[in-house]
Amino acid sequence: MTSAETTSSALDRFLDELWAVEGLSDHTLAAYRRDLEGLAHWLEPRGVDLETAGAPDLLGYISARMQAGARPKSITRALSSIRRFYRYRVYQGEREDDPSAGIESPRAGRPLPASLSEAQVDALLQAPDLETAVGLRDRAMLELMYATGLRVSELVGLEQSEVNSRQGVVRITGKGDKERLVPLGEEAAHWLARFQREARPDLMDGHPPCEAVFVTRRGRGLTRQAFWYRIKAHARSAGIESPCRRIPCATPSRPTCSITGRTCAWCRCCWATAASRPRKSIPTSHAPVCKACMRNIIPAADVYYALLPAFAGSPRGGC
Repeated sequence: MTSAETTSSALDRFLDELWAVEGLSDHTLAAYRRDLEGLAHWLEPRGVDLETAGAPDLLGYISARMQAGARPKSITRALSSIRRFYRYRVYQGEREDDPSAGIESPRAGRPLPASLSEAQVDALLQAPDLETAVGLRDRAMLELMYATGLRVSELVGLEQSEVNSRQGVVRITGKGDKERLVPLGEEAAHWLARFQREARPDLMDGHPPCEAVFVTRRGRGLTRQAFWYRIKAHARSAGIESPCRRIPCATPSRPTCSITGRTCAWCRCCWATAASRPRKSIPTSHAPVCKACMRNIIPAADVYYALLPAFAGSPRGGC
């Protein structure tokens, strides 16, 4: 077996282990493979294998990346992949030492992400042509992403079985295959229902069934890259010049109880954020909790009873 074949086999075993144990996504596994293959290609002309590389070899690779103009964030990510690979080999007994153990990651600043203003978001939402099926699809996707704060990969991966229009929520499978319920909001629910009623049948006409909610003219699920291309096109038509990697999430109105006049304990914050909070951080100092939140966001019995003291003073226990 050649050196390249040995390296490829070692990478396959490592990535299979990550997939089986941690359930990492295909995109994350592909990033690990790119980082490690980049190191292997750099080592090959120097007569060193990825499996037998030492700390000086890794330091030389990092130095070469920095001289080539790589950003500290990119080097830190590559080092993370390298560390996990050698820790795995030590754990499997395939080598005795970890050459990456004493290597520190370069420090980098953490600038705030650029985001759109409220006026720019409104212009972006109005940009798609609603006279076409594709335009109606894009409007529904933008409204859904704006109302819920979904990741692009979660948005394009949304399936029909994960949409509960009666309850007004979607079931999202995020990183690590963790599921969460996210309320839609009236505006997003309206555009999603309109797309499924008016535009999706036209896009699926003459094509085999597809589970993806948002489909292309070929009847297939939309990809991340295709959706970002559509966003950039709509941004240009809306007159948005500055590059933006983040669309801010909408903050819904705060419903108040007709009995106490107090704001709902859950709806005080962005619904998309609140729906994904760990249970230990559920707010308990504000009362009452409205019925929509009790029904859609916190269906678990233990969370329900944890919130009972928050609105014990209300005769009806909610709005």
